[in-house]
Amino acid sequence: MMGGSSIPMEEKRILGAIFPLNGAGYFLKITDSIARIEGIREVFPKIVAEFKTDPESGKPVMELPAGWKMMPGDAFAEAKVAIPVAGDEKPAIMTISKLAAPAEESSWPDYLLMQLNRWNGQVAQENQSLEELMASIQPIPREGSKIPAYIFDKNGATGKGEASRSTPTPDTSNASTSSTPKPGTAMPAESLPADHGAPTEAKAFDPSTLQYELPEGWEKQADRPFRIATFRVPGSESEEDGELVVSQAVDNPIENSKMWSEQVLKTDDPSVLGPKAEQIVSQAETIPAGKREAKLYSIRANDEKSALCLTIAVIQMEGFSTSMFVKLRSTTQLAEQQKSNLLRFIDSMRWE
Repeated sequence: MMGGSSIPMEEKRILGAIFPLNGAGYFLKITDSIARIEGIREVFPKIVAEFKTDPESGKPVMELPAGWKMMPGDAFAEAKVAIPVAGDEKPAIMTISKLAAPAEESSWPDYLLMQLNRWNGQVAQENQSLEELMASIQPIPREGSKIPAYIFDKNGATGKGEASRSTPTPDTSNASTSSTPKPGTAMPAESLPADHGAPTEAKAFDPSTLQYELPEGWEKQADRPFRIATFRVPGSESEEDGELVVSQAVDNPIENSKMWSEQVLKTDDPSVLGPKAEQIVSQAETIPAGKREAKLYSIRANDEKSALCLTIAVIQMEGFSTSMFVKLRSTTQLAEQQKSNLLRFIDSMRWE
């Protein structure tokens, strides 16, 4: 079996699911070749629908198909499941991981958008809007949850979601959602929080209350979905402009640092992302953000001045389950040139 990072992109496939459970976001994910996942796809919805954890130990508990074997987790997963593949002595591996997730039901569309677009990037696909994602993923009702699980199935060859084909839906007669839309169809309104098509930041946070002092040369850009504000940060004549985005998201330093590292380093290899994330978090600066404090993270592709650099400030927001994120995407040279302006901008931010 090839690891996820060693599979040629045109053969790479991700079959995964995201759902809330016990106040966290759970992720079941198989990264393997298109052909090896094919035989797993049919039974996957039932696994997702019936997934549970032990109330005392918190460990995953579920009835597995014949031949499937639960294994211990590691630094990146709560547990792993070895799945036999016909005609191959090496099993496919399903990881079971748990991340911080928003408590408010209304924040889940944004959470899905962030996490599923992260998986899109791992199979070399462009980011999608919420409506586009909802038309390509398969909702699976789960007993006792208003929010269903969502199955993601895409590959690097075509980018098409395999959920668009006919897939048996598990018996969900005891689930809180009475029916499941056909895979590949848009979600009905009752399956998502109200106003799911609108930016949910507006429900949790009113962008009009945000005040700041804009550095000279910076320009506010047109409003965009799922962002509080977007700014152009001017580069020199010989380099591209940077983009600064203000948004809301769940603050999980290690997992967010893995995601940012994946964007910059262009790899999903856990042996690379794990140590890199720990390094990023350990080197984070504490900076003033008005009446608050912020953590400032920096991720660089390499030491070249023209290399991609992400500079992110995370500001805790009292009364919200999410935090304010200020993210500058630029070259390393521009990040260094604009750092003092960025720090002043962050310190000037107010919302009450």
